[in-house]
Amino acid sequence: MEKVRSPLASAVLSFVAVGLGQIYIGKPKKGLVFLAVFAVAYVLMTFLGLFGPVFLFAGLCGAYLFKVIVAVDAWKGAKQNHGFCAMTKYNKWWVYVAYAVICLFVLPAMLKLVSPLKAYKIPSSAMMPTLQVGDHIMASKLYGDTENLKRGDIVTFIFPGMDNPDHPPYYPPPGIVDRMKGQTFIKRIVGLPRETLEVLSDALYINGEEVEDIWGHYLDNRGKPVELDSRPKWRQKLSNYGPVKIPQDMYFVMGDNRYHTNDSRVWGFVRKERLKAKATYLYWAWPQHDRIGTIIE
Repeated sequence: MEKVRSPLASAVLSFVAVGLGQIYIGKPKKGLVFLAVFAVAYVLMTFLGLFGPVFLFAGLCGAYLFKVIVAVDAWKGAKQNHGFCAMTKYNKWWVYVAYAVICLFVLPAMLKLVSPLKAYKIPSSAMMPTLQVGDHIMASKLYGDTENLKRGDIVTFIFPGMDNPDHPPYYPPPGIVDRMKGQTFIKRIVGLPRETLEVLSDALYINGEEVEDIWGHYLDNRGKPVELDSRPKWRQKLSNYGPVKIPQDMYFVMGDNRYHTNDSRVWGFVRKERLKAKATYLYWAWPQHDRIGTIIE
């Protein structure tokens, strides 16, 4: 049996859900081949993204170009024989819906699991000026491999909460309600396993020796410098902290905006199992669009 198929509808369907237009015109095998190629290309694109924003952008352009090619193929297929296309048993409305759901929701979720990259949006000023509120960053997943992490790396991790069992001899401020336990935080590693860390008048000491803290900034939420005495008293105490011995397989993290960050000085160490990804570069920033593509250091 043959039915008339709209070339425009075929092209739109294949652009939205790769290969759906081919199923619509009675070529399901071709549609599935296109979908498989697109899935493999997506995974390769994410691996290219590990090499930098230029490679990620090139991969994205290639993915959209492929979708255009598939849409054009569906258009041409519908135009053949004056729009009359041979139908198959798959030309059912529920098949179209199921295929679209798989393409738009199920497949992307599965591909994200195998992707070595993960995207994040910065929600607070804790990492200013390195990362601004609203920045979109790309991070490379760690998959539990923390051996190559070093001081200065910016990492995402699962927040252990104010009741963190790996708590230093400093206690959270009274009255704090811990609503963020289990959420994803982003901070900079300043202390490594088995090191002794101390903060004296905002200066950072590792194993008794002062280290150059090129990352620490002392700003308010608007990015302007603030004086020590203008902060709440409990935060003033954090300018002098420790010394504490960092246990094996744990890390000490701090926000770059030292006066406005909820970090290890408040709730303790981060176990390596909680570390999820290492920040690599900015892929979107507005209105400071000139920062797009910046490598995060």
